[in-house]
Amino acid sequence: MATLQRMAVPEIIPIVYEPGYHTGTIGHWEGGQFFGSVIAAFREGYTRTDDWLSHKRWYAILHTFDAAGHHLDSRIEHTGADDDHRAAVDLANERLKHWLDALPGLRFDDIAIQPFQHTFDGVLFGLVVQQRSILTIRRPQTRRQGRGDTRPSTSGLSLAVPRVRLYR
Repeated sequence: MATLQRMAVPEIIPIVYEPGYHTGTIGHWEGGQFFGSVIAAFREGYTRTDDWLSHKRWYAILHTFDAAGHHLDSRIEHTGADDDHRAAVDLANERLKHWLDALPGLRFDDIAIQPFQHTFDGVLFGLVVQQRSILTIRRPQTRRQGRGDTRPSTSGLSLAVPRVRLYR
């Protein structure tokens, strides 16, 4: 397996608009680009307890960016915990819809943004570059071992790449 040199994170990262999926509330508006989401998260440092549902917190999130993809602002609201799941999620969806409706020239579409981070209520949100890691891509192959004998093997490529993680 070959290992290649490190690969830098691109300055601007494209994100594909997929309706009905995690990127169904991204696009453009008169002021640039946006990324909206409803997400549950635990505060930094939380460790599992028996009352974990009351610690799983729901948020409505709207990140805005200029046309070049530079982070402008993050609007985030805590809407409740998972011990009252339906009410917390419904309120988060209402807030996000209200915020999106207020964006002039709203158009759902692909975006391209720079990595950024924003901490709110003890939770990290953003598109965050983490320390470098090794990503191995493998694909199964079948190798003939003599008369009619086939055995699985793998071939792959290892890349030393930075890890980019989305904290909506």
